[in-house]
Amino acid sequence: MTINDPIPSFVLLVDVRSAKEYWTGHIPGAANLSLPKIMKKAEKDDVILLYCAHGRRSRFAALILRILGYTRTFSIGGIDQYKGMLI
Repeated sequence: MTINDPIPSFVLLVDVRSAKEYWTGHIPGAANLSLPKIMKKAEKDDVILLYCAHGRRSRFAALILRILGYTRTFSIGGIDQYKGMLI
């Protein structure tokens, strides 16, 4: 799955950028959550899709979450690749 694929409604879409970056424009439906907040909100078997500015932070966050037992966690890249409308 990439950042430009349709996002199913049952997934948790997370923008891992800073709050300032998030408010400059984000993908509709995305939540701006830190790792501790993701862990409070999501179950270990939930599908979690992460993105950031270029893909590096989201890959790192996905790796950390997988190490912590979140088995369906994926980085979908950076918002710099996103072709849809931002809010």
